[in-house]
Amino acid sequence: LNKADTAKKTDKKKKKNQNKALKTIKHVFGVIGTTLLSLFMIVIITCCIVAVSLTVYIMQFADSAFDVDLKNVDLSYTSFIYAKNSAGEMVELKRLSGDENRIWVDMEQIPKHLQDAFVAVEDKRFYEHEGVDWKRTVRVTISTLFNGYGEGGSTITQQLVKNITGDDRITPERKIREIFRALTLETEYTKIDILEAYLNRVPLGGTVYGVGSAAYFYFGKTVDQLTIAESAILAGMTRSPSVLNPYANLERSKERQLYALKCMYDQGLITTDEYEEAKVEQVKFRLIVEGDAYGYVDPRYDEYYGNNTSSDDEDGYDDEDTYEAYKWDEYEISQNWYVDAAIEQVIEDLSKAKGMTYAEAKQDLYKGGYKIYLNMDMDIQDKLEEFFRDPNNFFYSYDTTAIEENLVQGAFVLTDYRGNVIALAGGIGDKPGDGCFNRATQALLPIGSTMKPISVYGQAVDKDIITYSTMIYDKCITLPEGTSWPSNFEGDYGSGNY
Repeated sequence: LNKADTAKKTDKKKKKNQNKALKTIKHVFGVIGTTLLSLFMIVIITCCIVAVSLTVYIMQFADSAFDVDLKNVDLSYTSFIYAKNSAGEMVELKRLSGDENRIWVDMEQIPKHLQDAFVAVEDKRFYEHEGVDWKRTVRVTISTLFNGYGEGGSTITQQLVKNITGDDRITPERKIREIFRALTLETEYTKIDILEAYLNRVPLGGTVYGVGSAAYFYFGKTVDQLTIAESAILAGMTRSPSVLNPYANLERSKERQLYALKCMYDQGLITTDEYEEAKVEQVKFRLIVEGDAYGYVDPRYDEYYGNNTSSDDEDGYDDEDTYEAYKWDEYEISQNWYVDAAIEQVIEDLSKAKGMTYAEAKQDLYKGGYKIYLNMDMDIQDKLEEFFRDPNNFFYSYDTTAIEENLVQGAFVLTDYRGNVIALAGGIGDKPGDGCFNRATQALLPIGSTMKPISVYGQAVDKDIITYSTMIYDKCITLPEGTSWPSNFEGDYGSGNY
């Protein structure tokens, strides 16, 4: 009996210990479960708070998405001055541009290979996304977070937004605004509209904006004449146009051209033959003269672009004549007296027509994209400029002892029978510079004896007192009060001859 009681007591004790351990385990798991559930709820609540806060933060930029309108963007456009040459054809004499040298070109004028070059380099999924390339954006964001930097993730639409708004600050707020604006822009305009606007606004070095101006500035061509190789040069410089343009850095420009061509080839935008031909194409740059945006072009460019202007000389030119042969029209190097006068006249006309100050009218001329056609006879103007440049064509004085410093100045204006000014010169000797003092139009001096044909002889002819062949006695007359009149500048009274 005692053994049986002892066994029962032992079993009860074991069960009691087991129940106690079980309760302990349940308690531990209960605490862990409660803790985990609490943490989970905290995370959920935190995520909700963050999500709501982030949504509120982001949505405050949504309104700014509607302030971009491609149709109402104030742009600067280059103005042109034209005149007829000896063949009667209108030719371009001068381009006037302000801070932004831009020539707008419609999409129909832009070659497909030029469009493809920019798309291949800047945004290969341009025709697929809706304003933002999310895959590229996420990759760049992660790279920036972990590496501190990332390659550009902006699409062509986003770049267009930045070019229009001028908002290029490196901040999260700016990027969010840019994304909203890009998404909105894609809902309101077609891909063709967006690409056309981008190609006309993209900065391409210095004051050059858009492919229209760049085609002329770098190659002396209109945009529809650009080859695949030339298009790749323009597309390749977009990352840093002030550094990667061929006038600033030939080596890097060539590298970027080859990169652009490789992108076009890999994306199936050009054939193998086109790719190989473009890589070795002889690209002829439009050389620019001293005083222009970049100064003289680096003569080594033939080494990188296969140009045929090199010679045995170390500087790449045979002699001065070789260099001169590659200069653009001389009218662009320095505007002549006539162009000076025309610019001043247009500024004056704009000032009167639009109620502007002189400074405002000048800015309007240089940014308004005007086309100005002159009555100038280019052949006569050239001869007149040449004649006035040589002081030997003018005498100093009747006094043989006069010195050269006493050389009088002069001006000349020639009109046709319809009253159109066809040539003018504003001074003797070398023209000091563009926009200098023009005696033909700006010298407000007493008219002196030039008034005699109008005030005296003309009226005498009109009243039949004299004819065009009447001889005039060069002598003063005595007035009733006894004085002699008129007298010459030197104080004498003429020679007394007819």
